[in-house]
Amino acid sequence: MIDRKMKIVFLLIPFLFMIGCRGVTPGITQPPSPLAQDEGGQQQQETVSDEELFNLGLSYLSSPDLNPDYPNAFLAFKRLTDNYPKSTWNDIAQHFTSLLEKYIKLSMENSRLYLENQDLTKEKKLLMEEKAGWEEEKERLLTEIASLKYDLECLKQIEIESEKREKNVR
Repeated sequence: MIDRKMKIVFLLIPFLFMIGCRGVTPGITQPPSPLAQDEGGQQQQETVSDEELFNLGLSYLSSPDLNPDYPNAFLAFKRLTDNYPKSTWNDIAQHFTSLLEKYIKLSMENSRLYLENQDLTKEKKLLMEEKAGWEEEKERLLTEIASLKYDLECLKQIEIESEKREKNVR
């Protein structure tokens, strides 16, 4: 029995990692609750077996459109480990819970980094535009400096010529 469970885990782990590389971060919703409400609003305990919870978790992972619902799978496996600590599925569910918890944390970190990257890209664009403006200003100032140097040389020449004329007039 354990060998079959371990084979399932080892077959699903690479699948989870391949799917997990896509960076999907679905919203967390609750799996079907064992506490169903009757028409009067009273809660009634619905018995969900450990195997049903395990299969529910697997069904969340193996969606036909290849868009697994990791948060709900995590919740189903977590309920199994919490409610059925002596279940034959408990070890596998704990492994899934651990992997899915890490995956969800990494997905959230990936989303945070993606948003941060977008912000930094916008900031970089603004800085590049500002740099282009400063480069234009630098070119304008260099042109103005060259023009002022030319004007200064002209003024020096005029002054020299003026002094020569003054000497010639005396």
